[in-house]
Amino acid sequence: MTDSHHFEITETSPHATLVAGNRNGFAFVHYAHVLEAPADEVWRIVGDLGNLESMGNFICDISIEGEAAGAVRKMRLDKELGGEWIIESIDEYDSRRRFYRYSFLDFGSLPWAAYDGLLGVYARGESRSNLYFESRELPLGVTHREAAEISISNITGYAERVAGMLCAKS
Repeated sequence: MTDSHHFEITETSPHATLVAGNRNGFAFVHYAHVLEAPADEVWRIVGDLGNLESMGNFICDISIEGEAAGAVRKMRLDKELGGEWIIESIDEYDSRRRFYRYSFLDFGSLPWAAYDGLLGVYARGESRSNLYFESRELPLGVTHREAAEISISNITGYAERVAGMLCAKS
């Protein structure tokens, strides 16, 4: 039996690596982006779960209930995306190791039946860092490739906004 949902995307550049595909019925995305800033400085942006500026135009409001692991993050999608709230559970949060894991509790209008992800910042010496993202999603109403492409668009835009915020600070 062949997997009609099978696909693979691999892109590399000097500053980013992207791998996406299908595994065990889920679409997945792994993305790393090199930033010209110390890991702790990048984590101040990434680890701030309520940072609306880093989310970009597709999120117009954020609220957080709780702190760190166990927190619930609610984000309102832009009107062009339906204007609904999506809700995430922060399942693990480690500020010392600079990463958090999350999963969706309410998808709003997003085309997933299940979704979990990780966002982390890892040092590359004293003045550079990797922004790392991974997701696993079960598509609903779209192909596995389309589901992965939504995540790719979101995370590459996020990485660009974080890089811009870092440049604005210097």
